[in-house]
Amino acid sequence: MNLKGLFDFALKYLKDPILYQFAVVGLLAAAFTLAFTGIFTTFLGIQSYISVFLAWELTVIWSFIIFEHWTFSKINKKHRKMIRFMIFHLVTAGALLTNETVLIVLTTKFQMYYLVAEFFGILAGFLVNYNLNRKFSWSIKSAFG
Repeated sequence: MNLKGLFDFALKYLKDPILYQFAVVGLLAAAFTLAFTGIFTTFLGIQSYISVFLAWELTVIWSFIIFEHWTFSKINKKHRKMIRFMIFHLVTAGALLTNETVLIVLTTKFQMYYLVAEFFGILAGFLVNYNLNRKFSWSIKSAFG
């Protein structure tokens, strides 16, 4: 792909209005996860590695509800809500795995500073999450055509 092709690809991607709602929910979900991890660990005395999982699970449920009633509210749904939720949960777990894989590869193979590597991991996870959820959870055409 040449530079013009890359630019056209990025421009098409950035013109998708659902992308921005998805990003807002994602940012709020990150804050939600951090807050609940802190509450579970600090105030309830739950080990942090368990708190993170519990907070992530609550965030998945919260995000799905917001996506259903705001981001994808005008989309004609192909699957029943419970099926969409199960698909969403799997896709979101895959996005988390993508994030972690990028982080591990960039820090171990390329000795990249962990916060920079995590930025790229979050970006990769977001792109996976966004595109796969559009396609499978809510069954709408990918931003890529």
